[in-house]
Amino acid sequence: MKHVIDHFKKLLTCEQFIITGSYALNQLGLTESVGDLDIILVNPDKTSIDVLNKLKEPTNNEYPSTEYFRVIMDNIKIDFYIRNKILPTIELANGLVISMPKDIVKAKKSYGRLKDTLQLMAISEIFYTPKDLEKAIENEKVKFIVDSFI
Repeated sequence: MKHVIDHFKKLLTCEQFIITGSYALNQLGLTESVGDLDIILVNPDKTSIDVLNKLKEPTNNEYPSTEYFRVIMDNIKIDFYIRNKILPTIELANGLVISMPKDIVKAKKSYGRLKDTLQLMAISEIFYTPKDLEKAIENEKVKFIVDSFI
């Protein structure tokens, strides 16, 4: 996907070119599965919008209230989201600029899709599994029982 990112970074002019979605999460080591590429363009110029309009695929927009273009290049689905204000980002050591993880999570939650919910659950279990929670509850129960006998 790197070649696709490089291509569009050269082709499209904007204030910010931000990688988001599963690819950004993958770059952080939070997910292995990447099916497409999601890119936010902040304040793209008119020529860039014209290019996206010419390249875009017909689609049912599953992302409410957003200016959105779907492009396919080398069998990779690329979703472009247009924003008009500067967004907080992270620049990775490899030079990619990605969305803040909390913003990716917020977006995925807002879509209400099962695939996003399952991905977020899998990511959460990297940090804290259901077994970890069960152990924490058991530890608190033990503290309660000990405190009640003192």
